[in-house]
Amino acid sequence: QTQAQFVGRTGFNVASAASVNTTTMSVTYDAAPNAAQATTLSNYNVPGLVLMGTPTLSGDTVTITTAAQAAQTYTVTVNGVTRADGSPLAVNSASFTHVAFNVASAASVTSHSMSVTFDAPPNAAEATTLANYSVGGLTLSGTPTLSGNTVTISTGTQSGTTFTVTVNNVTRATDGTVLTTKSASFTGRAPFDVAGAASTSSGSMTVTFSAPP
Repeated sequence: QTQAQFVGRTGFNVASAASVNTTTMSVTYDAAPNAAQATTLSNYNVPGLVLMGTPTLSGDTVTITTAAQAAQTYTVTVNGVTRADGSPLAVNSASFTHVAFNVASAASVTSHSMSVTFDAPPNAAEATTLANYSVGGLTLSGTPTLSGNTVTISTGTQSGTTFTVTVNNVTRATDGTVLTTKSASFTGRAPFDVAGAASTSSGSMTVTFSAPP
């Protein structure tokens, strides 16, 4: 007999990479990797991004702690990792993009309330914690309310000047990403009042408001 059949062995590849949150990334293989090699930090390199700690392996996916990621695309290259059966990597790199989480805008809702809008849904508990917001020259009070991406907050009496709100300790709901842009400015809304009244004749009077009614 001069012939024999065999089943070919598919290549072993880095299937994908992803930003898990601001300080975490993942690398997914298309088959189970050698566990010891896959959890060795020096086997991974991402130009422009510092990697740290000990990678963790779950199934075919390795999770790695990173320095704070910028809102950009990164490429991870893997060396020294083989499939569990010893096959070397055929495709050893993949790109991923970190999408930033930002305060998109702020606005005066009334002369005694303001809103802060994020560019993605925030963590609800964090976004409704009053201590996570500060506005120079303006007192905040009560419990913020969240609707979609927008938080509404009660304020002291505003003036028609520019205020800046700064947000801390609020993360994106989907992945825990921290804020890149933490502040936004808005023009305060002066109270709407009756400014005065006067008699114009024995049968008429005027009422003057502080702004056009």
